[in-house]
Amino acid sequence: MNTILAQLRFNALDVQNRKMPLFREGQIFHGTVLKLMRDDLAVIEISRSPIVAKLEASLQSGQEYWFVVKKKGDTPTLQVLPSLHAPKGTIQNEKNVQHLLRQLELPSTRTNIALVSHMQKAGIPFTKSFVQTVSSFMQTTTIEHGLEVLNIMLERKFPVNAQIFQAIHRFITADKPMLTQLQQITSAIQTQRGLPIHIKQLNEQLIHIMNKWTSSFRIESEQSGTQRFETVSLPLKEMLSSFGLQHEKAVVKLFKNQLPIQELNQHHQELKPILLALVKEEIPMQTKQLVQDTIQRLTGQQLLMKHDDQILQFLMQFPLPKQIGNDDALIQFQGKSKKGEIDSDFCRILFYLNLRKLRETIVDVHIQNRVIAIHVYNENHISNQTLEPFILMLRHQLERNHYTLSSLKWINETTTKKLKGDVHSISFQPMSRYEGVDIKI
Repeated sequence: MNTILAQLRFNALDVQNRKMPLFREGQIFHGTVLKLMRDDLAVIEISRSPIVAKLEASLQSGQEYWFVVKKKGDTPTLQVLPSLHAPKGTIQNEKNVQHLLRQLELPSTRTNIALVSHMQKAGIPFTKSFVQTVSSFMQTTTIEHGLEVLNIMLERKFPVNAQIFQAIHRFITADKPMLTQLQQITSAIQTQRGLPIHIKQLNEQLIHIMNKWTSSFRIESEQSGTQRFETVSLPLKEMLSSFGLQHEKAVVKLFKNQLPIQELNQHHQELKPILLALVKEEIPMQTKQLVQDTIQRLTGQQLLMKHDDQILQFLMQFPLPKQIGNDDALIQFQGKSKKGEIDSDFCRILFYLNLRKLRETIVDVHIQNRVIAIHVYNENHISNQTLEPFILMLRHQLERNHYTLSSLKWINETTTKKLKGDVHSISFQPMSRYEGVDIKI
């Protein structure tokens, strides 16, 4: 062990003054015994963080064990679960996980093994009921996607329930553009005969929203020197407001007499309230499932919006005109909150695009005191000479809005792959301190 690292781990490990994580009785976690002390106390490392606990068994320093919390408190009492002691390795770790599952009387399925291994690696305490519950959620998806959703839920400290899991899962695994999905709904309703007039009116409202989106896309030609360019204007603010993501808050305000009924009626003209009304109607099951699927997708967007007095984060999908892109645009934002609004002087924005000509493209925009630095990631190689007219035009457009472009770099496929492996690194920051998971239904 590195001497300096060991010193950093062990200094200030004062039992009386150290603030311990809050454990719950019955929670299980995997840890390494770093140091044995008097009175059955030991320093145990969990997720690279040391804790002091009282043990109900004699252990060896430097060994890894599965622990179960028998008594919570500032200095929790831990019981050691029997484990297989053998050389470390992927295969041996899986055998240890299977051994633990047998002790918990849980089946050694691929999902359970992957889930427990994931919690072990993350250093997050869990319970038997947690494994059973999350494993049941993951039956409808792949293990990879299930663990990705779980990561988001734990990092955002969401209650672990099926509704939240399904909404986030539907959002991150959407396999068709939003406009396409809505067109399927409206077409299915239009082909049904004998539907009540109010269902037809709801369908007309959906069509109106889609027409409003498509008519708001502006594609204009501009001349720069000897070259002609097409510029695309996307009214993101107007589109975002039409999603109806503030519908639930508006209803709560109405019940508190903080919202005029006229304003609530305006919210009823937005996408999510229309879909919520439609899903309650007697429509074919296949169409109803498509409506429910779209509602979950919108709810997933709502859940991934984080807003407080200091910071604002969100991950949003927006339709793109077919002339420009093949899929929805995905926008990831993180910035300071200024009096409840986005601080446009200091923020970072990522655009994930699937363009008709350039294909998969990521645009990373850093804004510091209205000075902008842009990195474009794409598998195509484009020379600086080719980019120069575009950069000049972009600089001019930004200056008209009182921004300064400091740099624009085009980065090829190798770096793109590196970034794609960490697409959630901005919005979903790792937990600096986690106190275990609980089940809330």
